[in-house]
Amino acid sequence: MISNVYLIAFIMAMVLVLIFTPVTIKVAHFLGAMDQPDARKVHRKPTPRLGGIAISLSTILTLGFLWFWDHGVAEAISSRSEMVIGIGIGFTIVLILGIFDDIYSLTAGSKFLIQTIAATIVVVSGLSISALTNPLTDSVIELGWVSIPLSILWILAITNALNLIDGLDGLAAGVGAIAALTISAISVMYAHYTVAVIMIVISGALVGFLKFNFSPARIFLGDSGSLLLGFALALGAMQASVKSPAVFTLIVGIAILALPILDTSVAMLRRFIKPWIPVENQEHPLSLRERIKSIFLPDKSHIHHRLLAKGWSQRKSVMILYLISIIFGFCAILLSWSDSFNITFLLITFALLYTWSIIRNLDYNEIAIFSNGLLLHLFFAPLAHRKVWQHSIDALAFASAMFLSWYLLAPEVSFIVIGIVTALQFGVFKGLRYFYHEPYKNIGLGDTLSLLKSVSLSIFAGWIVFVASTGLLNGGTVALFALGFYLAITMLLISRVGFDILNYLSRKNRSEDKKVIIYGTGSAGMLALSQLLEQEGSKASPLGFLDDNPERQGCYMNGFPVFGGHWKLARLIKTHNIDEIVIAEPNILPDIVARLEALAMQNNIALRVLHWQLQRLPFTNTSVGLNHSASSG
Repeated sequence: MISNVYLIAFIMAMVLVLIFTPVTIKVAHFLGAMDQPDARKVHRKPTPRLGGIAISLSTILTLGFLWFWDHGVAEAISSRSEMVIGIGIGFTIVLILGIFDDIYSLTAGSKFLIQTIAATIVVVSGLSISALTNPLTDSVIELGWVSIPLSILWILAITNALNLIDGLDGLAAGVGAIAALTISAISVMYAHYTVAVIMIVISGALVGFLKFNFSPARIFLGDSGSLLLGFALALGAMQASVKSPAVFTLIVGIAILALPILDTSVAMLRRFIKPWIPVENQEHPLSLRERIKSIFLPDKSHIHHRLLAKGWSQRKSVMILYLISIIFGFCAILLSWSDSFNITFLLITFALLYTWSIIRNLDYNEIAIFSNGLLLHLFFAPLAHRKVWQHSIDALAFASAMFLSWYLLAPEVSFIVIGIVTALQFGVFKGLRYFYHEPYKNIGLGDTLSLLKSVSLSIFAGWIVFVASTGLLNGGTVALFALGFYLAITMLLISRVGFDILNYLSRKNRSEDKKVIIYGTGSAGMLALSQLLEQEGSKASPLGFLDDNPERQGCYMNGFPVFGGHWKLARLIKTHNIDEIVIAEPNILPDIVARLEALAMQNNIALRVLHWQLQRLPFTNTSVGLNHSASSG
């Protein structure tokens, strides 16, 4: 019988919206609720709004019919009458807010205030995120009073996220339909039949609405539709997320609504970062208050805008985003179905990698931190001295590693004890690093082994103190410190590799330095590159290599291009304004040397030769010395 209810609910809502939408279009024209085109919007002619009226009427009438027609639906709704009344009041407030905004264009502050009131009414009526679950220990964390602001924040975030992605014909309605169907499927799995029916009705209404909303759109959702849809999905996701303690409660909700959450998060992140990116002829820098305010300013760089910028049509862009929503929805269903931590971990890892691949392919300059100059700007700031950063990151790595291990594996142990042990471990680590004279310029294999030794000894010292002070000596405490070691060494190595990358980027392509081309890509060429990069006093900026081996042309050596053979030098001098040539090929032919010398003389370019050889000192038969130098040619 349940399956018949779902089918009837879906079809009835779809048919009703097909009837109500043409009428709503006429009403929108009569009231002047038209979305006017501007530079930030995609459509090119005034289009009616108020699509939320048709969807809400279809939903209300369908649910009313099911109330009288199916006793099970009526009984389920009646059993939670107080919550249903609260949700109904919240829905009504958001719908009226959206209608007024579609007609009169209310301010952002007033809309946010009214949304907060509606969300608070719903949460106070009994619908809230009351607890989170630990995926490793199956323990439940009761949120207490924190559940109220957290639930309100969740509702507001999702409500406005749906509103922000409503930028292409059919996008918000289609993504909303996919999310509603996902919530319905998860609700059926955990016998939340009331939520399942409501979400089925909403999805049916949205599918019917797409006939008028898909490109080219005859009507938009407007705020009356997008705000109401976001509000409904936020509440539905909260209910669908209440499941077995296999994952954190909100992970399922986040997966269901991943696309609008991702778009909103990326938009806020790039808007916040953008003022910090150094650019030429930059005007007076914004104050912190202005930078925070800029997060909420609209622009034309949302995910759907980026797809259009890549040459995709509206329809193809929307279909791509539908596919992304379906993939995330499928992940949400698998997360809800799985009781295995391994499967949960793999799904979350896949979702994170998939999310990163999406962001990476959208070519956001603000988020491309290794090419937009932001990290280098911070790296050279007076307060960002390398050693200060290194010590701070080391402390953060130890604290994060130990407290995360404690939270996952031994939450019953005193927080204070873990804090004291962590501080002791960090002190031992720093003492050992001072003893080993830790290098701050780069990290090699020997430095890595030294780092492993220091972390091992510091973690072991902490474990000894922990056992001596608590008397706890069992497999759990061993696992606690083993995980702490793994996390600490991983974060420490990542931090050091990150600093090496920053060093490399800070020395590469400095426009004010002399530009150098290296002839030879063998071991001597790598040594020449290393010398040029490390000897900052020389103010040399390597451009790349020359090598007569045709197989190496177009390759990259340590991040620098191989332009081709020596015959490319004349063109490179003109295009790159080369200041110096370094010959690092020990077996270079005399006639090639002559050609390089001639070009250097003609263009007033310095020419140097790298000599690299092992020499036996004359006063001993056992000593070996290493002699490498760059002599003027």
